[in-house]
Amino acid sequence: MKKLPFPALIVAVSLLLFPGGVTGVELAEKQHIRVAAPVRDIRTMDPAYSTLTGEKTIVSEMTNGLLRMPYGRVRLDMIEGDLAEKWDVSEDLLTWTFYLRKGVKWHKGYGEVTAEDVKFSLERVKDPATGSPWAKKYAAVESIEVINPLTVRIKLKKADPFFELKLLGYHGGQIVPKKAVEKLGKDFAFNPVGSGPFVFHSYQKGQGIVLKRNPDYFRGAPILETVEYIFMPDNSSRLLALERGEVDMGRGVRSKEWAEKAIKIGLKLTPPLPPQQCILVFNMTRKPLDDIRVRRALAHALDRDLFVDLLGPILGGPQISPVPPGYFGHIDMGMEKYEYNPELAKKLLAEAGYPKGFSLGEAVVSESWSYLQPMKIVQEQWRQIGVELKIKVVDHPTYHSLIRKDVNPVVIYGGVRLPVADTILTQFYHSASIVGTKTAVTNFSHYGEVIPGIDEFLDKAANELDREKRKYYYALAQYKIIEDLPAYPLFLNKVSLCIQKWVDLGYDTNPYESLYYLVEISEKTRLLKH
Repeated sequence: MKKLPFPALIVAVSLLLFPGGVTGVELAEKQHIRVAAPVRDIRTMDPAYSTLTGEKTIVSEMTNGLLRMPYGRVRLDMIEGDLAEKWDVSEDLLTWTFYLRKGVKWHKGYGEVTAEDVKFSLERVKDPATGSPWAKKYAAVESIEVINPLTVRIKLKKADPFFELKLLGYHGGQIVPKKAVEKLGKDFAFNPVGSGPFVFHSYQKGQGIVLKRNPDYFRGAPILETVEYIFMPDNSSRLLALERGEVDMGRGVRSKEWAEKAIKIGLKLTPPLPPQQCILVFNMTRKPLDDIRVRRALAHALDRDLFVDLLGPILGGPQISPVPPGYFGHIDMGMEKYEYNPELAKKLLAEAGYPKGFSLGEAVVSESWSYLQPMKIVQEQWRQIGVELKIKVVDHPTYHSLIRKDVNPVVIYGGVRLPVADTILTQFYHSASIVGTKTAVTNFSHYGEVIPGIDEFLDKAANELDREKRKYYYALAQYKIIEDLPAYPLFLNKVSLCIQKWVDLGYDTNPYESLYYLVEISEKTRLLKH
């Protein structure tokens, strides 16, 4: 099997999008874009550790992976070369050979990108001593060999038909310069070096980050001179800045009122696909959540329509399966929906020995609107069947830190992942992902520990080369999760990404597909005169 780049296609698409290059319209005199990021601060810009909303998008502007998906697209059949110009794959899918582009330069004078940098970057993330949350992605890698300065060969312990997804510039797949990481050490976190279209310029704690144009970018120098990310966690301030045109892009709030208002005042609303899931996870180490009757009662006490109504038809929808639609392997046909039925919920509680309900104690909840508002609905609806839950509001980074320390009886969690069922199922439901373990990801329920989980199905899928057979095991896993109910799928929601009418992203946004919660800025993004 052999994959080659598509230069002719790239040129054709560029001509369609920009028939006159940048001369067809009048550009703004100052090509300085201001992005309102809905975060209080960031913890790192090292791609081996970046997991939060603001971090991942900013890191993506400075780095590249071996492979990529085109801007604005998240599709398995559209994966193309990034730092790799081409690549070969053996018939058994065990040996992957990548041929790097010649002359790609690192930022800040660190020389050219080489196979040694690729080996270093992937082994660094894979190494348990690094402590990267993305280490498990590369567990199947047996060896990484430098063939020559521009050729690297990766051998797998077992075949992985979706290995390409692990080599995107996303979730630890970004390639970094070995010399810079070794020279800067811990300082690399706030003095990052990459090969992407924009170069790190400055960071002000709690204020924002400025990136500068990379004149040596291998796809061509960006049109934008600077990209400024302004940290604006307060919804009111951020929305006001968008309405007044004080920022060029930003994230609105997930509500039908805001979506309608944004469109009315002339903002371009680009909610990305695939949709983000929002699930309610039961920590089954906490009694009485280890009782399936209690978990089912709590599910029947929740009215999905209320959650969907928060978002409206533009941004929201019900989620039935633990894997959202749009992911390879998703299925929800014939799946138990746990319809809203408070009387049945009370009956199940009585059968479990709690006719008068019980207290779940306290749960920390992020101050983020998309977490706090749904959790308040959960709190009220459970109160109506006699279940008390106290809420303690914390900032978003603190929330993520605490839930990974297993402090909550229930965890509300949103997110979007690479669009293959395996990513959702593994990170949220495999026993190796249980929080508090060395391989922890986001299994907050302790599924696979308190009760048998879906490891068997995921392991079989991992050893299956036929993609259709993989779908079969993914389906079995999804049905078992809904039967066992370690987590209850609440609703689907799309991020309310807003763009001023004078912003031309430089790529097609109809539809807009993205793995990030902020809009991706490309080397062709530009500001029009306004």
